[in-house]
Amino acid sequence: MITARSGGIVNIGSGAGFVPGPFFSVNHATKAFVLSFSESLAQELKSTGVRVTLVCPGPTVTEFQARAGIGISPGSMDARNVALEGYRGWKRGKRILITGASHRASIRLSRIVPRSLLPGIMGKRYLREAARVAAAAH
Repeated sequence: MITARSGGIVNIGSGAGFVPGPFFSVNHATKAFVLSFSESLAQELKSTGVRVTLVCPGPTVTEFQARAGIGISPGSMDARNVALEGYRGWKRGKRILITGASHRASIRLSRIVPRSLLPGIMGKRYLREAARVAAAAH
């Protein structure tokens, strides 16, 4: 791609990469790595004609929910729509594309909330979600 001076890379991350995630620590840390890696790679390739886009979807309907035995989160996006939105973002030269209006708003909000408060907020959110899933299973 560098030799051809065209092409691109589309990485799939998550909104989880922007915030700490108690009870989902490894998932959030992995997504934070993908965020940092993609931003760094985009900068490294900036003058080569190769574009890098990181797509950060919110909850997305995939086979994961059925295999994990959990319900679909409210506001979930269809995987095909996430892929199409990601491709369109790459075509427009977006470095980071956060899909879904409400998801974009929550990521923006997380950037103005003091970092010290985020672990508690996210931990409570995940505990509420776990309780909802458990109640639905009974």
